[in-house]
Amino acid sequence: MIRALLLAVVLAGVGSGCGSKGPEATTITVVRGDTLGKLAKTHGVTVEQLREWNGLQGDLIEVGQELTLYLGPAPDVVPSAPKKRPARKPRASKPSPGLPSSLAGLKKPARKACLAGPSEVADDKGWAGSEGLQPAEVTKGVDKMLPHMGDCITDGANVGGTLWIRLNIGCDGTVHATSVAEDPGWTPEVTACVRKVLSFAEFPAHQLPKGEEVVQPISFGVDP
Repeated sequence: MIRALLLAVVLAGVGSGCGSKGPEATTITVVRGDTLGKLAKTHGVTVEQLREWNGLQGDLIEVGQELTLYLGPAPDVVPSAPKKRPARKPRASKPSPGLPSSLAGLKKPARKACLAGPSEVADDKGWAGSEGLQPAEVTKGVDKMLPHMGDCITDGANVGGTLWIRLNIGCDGTVHATSVAEDPGWTPEVTACVRKVLSFAEFPAHQLPKGEEVVQPISFGVDP
């Protein structure tokens, strides 16, 4: 009688799936060159599953971002609290290199979709119909960063005259590169800080696939 009861208990455990493993969650870190499609193919899942498991709305992922995926049968429901990239608030206390601590909160704007590019023509004129940014659009984007540039000025720093900064603005509306076009002799640390601040400026998207190069004057109204 006792043996029969023990056998019934063992069979019940087998029938209920005791000890069976569900899908195992694992975390991967995005590296340069990764896309959702590439990661989905590598790990044998779908792009839609990667979006659902990580609460993604589109296809944009960033280097260093952590993504959750499941090995084995996919879960029937999306996890209620998908693992997302850690919030950047803890990093706010550490400013980007070349910036004072008061500018620690600056961050790159989101990239926009580039506008439809120019069309190629058959004559020697090359590309036709290309459109970049309007001067007013460039000035507006730079002017928004002027209050932040004021924090670059340190006691005794030379900021007399006008500093001319060259910007390469990508078709996605973000600054891809900065350089000094004309330096009136500003303190090097201030010049480097101003360039860094301008790298966070935001502009409208445009149609030039290689970006648009503009030169903008920066002045704090201090006599040389």
